[in-house]
Amino acid sequence: MNQQTPDPTIPEQDVLLSLWAQTLAQAVAAGGQESTLDSLSPAELVKRVRILDTGARPVDGRQFQQLLAGLLQRRQVRILYHGRSRDETSERVVSPQRLVRYRGNWYLDTWCHWREDLRHFALDRVHPVEILADAARDVAEADLDQHFATAYGIFSGAAKSTAVLRFSPDAARWIADETWHPQQSKTILADGSVELRIPYGDNRELTMDILRYGPDCEVMAPPGLRDRVAQLAARTATMYRPRRR
Repeated sequence: MNQQTPDPTIPEQDVLLSLWAQTLAQAVAAGGQESTLDSLSPAELVKRVRILDTGARPVDGRQFQQLLAGLLQRRQVRILYHGRSRDETSERVVSPQRLVRYRGNWYLDTWCHWREDLRHFALDRVHPVEILADAARDVAEADLDQHFATAYGIFSGAAKSTAVLRFSPDAARWIADETWHPQQSKTILADGSVELRIPYGDNRELTMDILRYGPDCEVMAPPGLRDRVAQLAARTATMYRPRRR
C-alpha cells in the first residue's frame, strides 16, 4: 500500500487521505476484503471525490507541519496567537494534544502552560511556530473529550445550559436527520415539528446555526438564549427596513 503525506495547503487532500485510511481500517475491522480496498490509492480518491469547504481559512503548510511534528514528537511548542474576539496577540507555550478539523478549518487542542488549562487555537491565527526541547504534558483522552466535546461546537468547555429548539414541520424534514451535538435529544411533536435539546457552554456558534433557519426555528429555552436570538433577528430586520428618500 502506498502511503502519502497530505498537503495541508490543498484543502481537499488532508480530508480525503484521512477518509481513505479510515475506510480501509473500518473495512478490515468489519471483516472486509483488504485486498480490494488496497487498490484504492490516495491519488485516485483525491481525483474522484470533491469536498467543498465553504468558509475554510487557509493554513500555512510549513506551520501545519511544525505543529504536527510537535504533536507527534510530544514536544512543547511556542506560538504567537492572534485572537479574533479581542483582536489581541499573545505568546503562548502549549503542549499540543490533538489536531481537529471542524467545519472545514483546523484547530489545535492544547494544554496552555500560560493559562494552566486546556485551550484550543485556530491554526490560521497561529504564527510563528517553534518546537521546544521540553516534553509535552499529556492530558488523558477522556479529559480532552469532556472539555472539548461535551459542549456545543468548537466553542467548547463544560456544558452550562441546554438549548430547547423547536423547528417547523417544513424544517423538520432536514433536522430529523441532522446531528447538532452527540448528546442531543430529539422529539417529534404531534403537529410534525421537531424539538431539539442541545447542551452548550458558549452560545456564539449555536446562535449562528439557529439564525440560519430563520422563522423555522424558535428558541423555547433558556430565556437568555431566546433573548439573544431575538435581539440579533431584530437588528437584522432593521437593516432591511425601507429607507427614506
